[in-house]
Amino acid sequence: MVRLWKPSGVVLEKIKQFATLRERMIVTQKRLITPINDLRDAGQNQMADLLFKSIKKSITAIDAGLKRIEVKIMECLKEVVCLYHFFSLMTHNT
Repeated sequence: MVRLWKPSGVVLEKIKQFATLRERMIVTQKRLITPINDLRDAGQNQMADLLFKSIKKSITAIDAGLKRIEVKIMECLKEVVCLYHFFSLMTHNT
């Protein structure tokens, strides 16, 4: 009987939760930036700049949060050596 390796459910659940949070943050960031980019495309650069200045700290905070989440995901992957190795192979990270 062949027994397939299965990573820890706890680790997979952590990764799933972090990935879900990461996706939500990306969607939020896009919702903030898209209307500003639309204004720029319409030639309303002054208004776009004004709006961007109003949310710049939020965008910066989201970027920092995304980086922290990616670090957490990598930490979870490293908890299970085989899973990290598989991830490295799939993403060509060494």
